[in-house]
Amino acid sequence: MRGIWEKSGQGKEAVNVSVSIQSLTSAIIWRILAGTKYSGDGDINGKELRYMLEELKAIIQAPNIGDFLPYLDWLDLQGINRRMKKAHLFFDRVVQKIIDDHVNVKRKQTSNVTDIIDVLLERMDMFIAGIDTTAASLEWTMSLLVRNPQIADKLQEEIESVV
Repeated sequence: MRGIWEKSGQGKEAVNVSVSIQSLTSAIIWRILAGTKYSGDGDINGKELRYMLEELKAIIQAPNIGDFLPYLDWLDLQGINRRMKKAHLFFDRVVQKIIDDHVNVKRKQTSNVTDIIDVLLERMDMFIAGIDTTAASLEWTMSLLVRNPQIADKLQEEIESVV
């Protein structure tokens, strides 16, 4: 509120409150997600995030001829598909930079404060580790069952009786 008051020249000029409110909510949500301050246009991450959000909002709000006439969608007459692909690549680059910065900051800190990015990275590690471990276990199981057909038959009977 103080920032809005100062921008207005202590109440003497009109201020676009929606921009200030959007910056405030962005800062709050960003603090929850990343655990760092978001200064809006004050830093490169803020500018990139603002650009990305504005571009995505513009793409989503634009009426697309391909939505109404699906047989024309492949022509991309308005360039919406091209803009969406470009925004997607930009989004990936920004998010990767945010994750890299986050990991670098975490390496330097000894704090045990956990934010959503930490949780997501942990879940991703668990997902990747789970895939590898489970796949290896299944491979070994299959190879052992192939080498021991009597056990495979017994397992098949048990599966059929339970399922």
